[in-house]
Amino acid sequence: MSKRTKEEIQREIETAKTKLHYLSDQEKILLRQEKQFDRKARTRRLIERGAILEKYLNQPLILSNDQVIEILNEAFSLAGTKEILERLIRETKQRISDDAGGDDIA
Repeated sequence: MSKRTKEEIQREIETAKTKLHYLSDQEKILLRQEKQFDRKARTRRLIERGAILEKYLNQPLILSNDQVIEILNEAFSLAGTKEILERLIRETKQRISDDAGGDDIA
């Protein structure tokens, strides 16, 4: 076992603290980038789905948000719509599970 001086040990501690600080900063940067990526993906999804909805509204510019909500509530209260939605969700979860090697998706 090699003998180290107290000063050498203290230098190693300071070096480790510096590395720890650097890695902590890197983690914060990566977490920020991940959040930004998720926000951009959500924004894109909202825009795309809004455009899809407008495609099916005859005159979307004259309908209020409350009127669009009324249309959607009516459409989604229909049994056929509920069945289609449940089937699509089930199929998509199964495909994701199969692609992931059988891990269950909640």
